[in-house]
Amino acid sequence: KQNIITLILSEQITNSVKYAFPGRTEKQISLGVERGSDGRLFLEYRDSGVGLPEHFDPEVAVTHGMLIIRTLVALLDGTMHAENEGGAMFSFVLDV
Repeated sequence: KQNIITLILSEQITNSVKYAFPGRTEKQISLGVERGSDGRLFLEYRDSGVGLPEHFDPEVAVTHGMLIIRTLVALLDGTMHAENEGGAMFSFVLDV
């Protein structure tokens, strides 16, 4: 399960590097991790980039990266949420 989490984060970082920072010299990525009392893992991934496209929905996005992330999250019986908040913000709840 740890390898799957690593792959999710690797794909998130790859997407940020590819799309979030066109023409920007300052680039920030942050990660928050917390274990719930029920054993689930809560991840929050943020970048300081241009944000997500208008009406972006990670559950229906057909980009290669989002397809990979969705598949990996499903392997961990997880959920994913995305929004613009000073850049792109993704939150994950994973059953690990």
